[in-house]
Amino acid sequence: VAFLYPGGIMDGIEITGRVPLLWEPLALEGWYTRWAGNSPWIYLPDQSFKAALVYRHSPLESGNLDLIGRLEGSYRGQMRIPTTDGTLATIPGISSLDLEFQVRVIDVRAFVRWNNILHRLNNYDVPGRTFPGQHVFYGVKWQFWN
Repeated sequence: VAFLYPGGIMDGIEITGRVPLLWEPLALEGWYTRWAGNSPWIYLPDQSFKAALVYRHSPLESGNLDLIGRLEGSYRGQMRIPTTDGTLATIPGISSLDLEFQVRVIDVRAFVRWNNILHRLNNYDVPGRTFPGQHVFYGVKWQFWN
């Protein structure tokens, strides 16, 4: 059974920025979004933000090596979601602390990303379906354009 939910026009603010720190490879990055009024949209958080301490360094003059690290805190505010009977439920906001590290050599990137470092089990987008806590993604990716 399909259900239709109202949409509409939303007004709000969005701020994004990057501030270099005294030691050149380090910077603070972040963004913040807040919607004005009550949202008619489903799956639209009332506010959200991310703030990160970022390390990015290219130790070789050729630029063929990058070291990138990121410690990021995020928050997704409460939002309305549909339930199986078509009614709407409001789920609470969630916060998470994530860590990412990448090494790039020419076009090859090795990476690891560790989500939910604090192992918060009450983070969910659907009531009764909690996230599994911490999880780690890792791998290697590359692009060849020649």
